[in-house]
Amino acid sequence: MAWVKRERMQDKEKDGRPVSSLFDLDEEAWLRNKSVHLVSKGAMRSWAARDPDTSLLVLLPDQRQVRDFAADCETLGTIKKVTELPEMPLTEDESRSEALKVQRGGILEHFRIYGGTMAATPASLLAPFSAGGDHFEIEQGSNDPRQRLLGWLVQKGYERSELVWSPGQYVSRGSIIDVFSPSDPYPVRLEFFDDEIESIRFFDPE
Repeated sequence: MAWVKRERMQDKEKDGRPVSSLFDLDEEAWLRNKSVHLVSKGAMRSWAARDPDTSLLVLLPDQRQVRDFAADCETLGTIKKVTELPEMPLTEDESRSEALKVQRGGILEHFRIYGGTMAATPASLLAPFSAGGDHFEIEQGSNDPRQRLLGWLVQKGYERSELVWSPGQYVSRGSIIDVFSPSDPYPVRLEFFDDEIESIRFFDPE
């Protein structure tokens, strides 16, 4: 079962005939209904949610169907961009990841402010998130001890790796620290001279 919700500010009618099949999804039906419930599978879901002119939340049973919905929309061109809300892992260690909570909080906050289309599961909507209020301020030319920054990254659940390729990871080698914040589209590279930050720049990990 896919639940597709559309809201139109100009829609004043609250009653209307039920939509029982995909073939009933015409413009007149949209105007009479604030929400539509229908059984659908595969690419039909992306067609039903095509060209939204308001914020759209698509609720699907599991994460695999969320990924399939986003891929169908991209392939068929029915929606320009679908944001996927990730679930929290079930393992105890991974569920403590502050980086993933910040990433989830950023997605929800962006959807609240700017709208768009977001696909989610019931579990992803109920899982914890962080508003990202806690942060580490850095500025070029400032003297910020490297160890203090590295300690903060560990405390916030960032994962140390050889290369940064996904949000929540960091790399420390020589005079360089790379950090991929969940709230940024690209990782940032900090170059140090002793404890002084000489340069700060975003880079493409690919």
